[in-house]
Amino acid sequence: MKITLQPDQQAQIPQRGQTVVYLSGETDLLFEAGLSRFRIPAGGQVTLPEVFESISVKNMGSVENNAEFLLIEGEYSRLSDVSIVQIQGITNAITANVASLPAVQISQLPAVEVESLPSVQVSQLPAVEVSELPEVVKKDVSNVLTTTYTVATESVVTIPAKVGRKRLVIQAYTPSLNTTICRVSDTAKTSIEGQILAAGGGLLGELEHKHAAALKVWNPSEDDVIEIILQEEF
Repeated sequence: MKITLQPDQQAQIPQRGQTVVYLSGETDLLFEAGLSRFRIPAGGQVTLPEVFESISVKNMGSVENNAEFLLIEGEYSRLSDVSIVQIQGITNAITANVASLPAVQISQLPAVEVESLPSVQVSQLPAVEVSELPEVVKKDVSNVLTTTYTVATESVVTIPAKVGRKRLVIQAYTPSLNTTICRVSDTAKTSIEGQILAAGGGLLGELEHKHAAALKVWNPSEDDVIEIILQEEF
């Protein structure tokens, strides 16, 4: 969805959704849906606890904003969360001139006398004792998925449940010099509470969970956006 907003201009969008993804724009946008109110910079996203039927958007900058964003029911994974290998193409092609290659005369190849080859005595080969072979131990192989979430100011994101997840590590980061005490809770919580996850002020907070259930990460800061780095082990 694309929309042009003048400074401080607000527009109402009658569209159903749960996740707001701000793809591109010149200024921050302020979104309001029901009791939820959050501000997102360009490139950020927020997943609300409940589905909304309509949402308002306001240009928080002092210049015209040609904004592009998505309103999605459910979670949204950005392409930047997935490693992509792109083939750029061959820039220096190699041209082979077959006509210029020297001809090989088969008649010039040396003959091989079969009778001159040394014979191999099978009886001289050492016996192999099967009992001496090392035991092969099968070890569990784990796959690790890394995902990044952006939590806007005074907002919450939901980390979805994953079948087969054995372990997840949650890290919180912000370049701000102020320390923000984020909270990690189960999805039943409707207010900021749960485990403490500090970010900012030179800190990189980290929590470890060993389950496959969904979680919420709350950002109570009025000024700083929090980056959540999630590592899931399967």
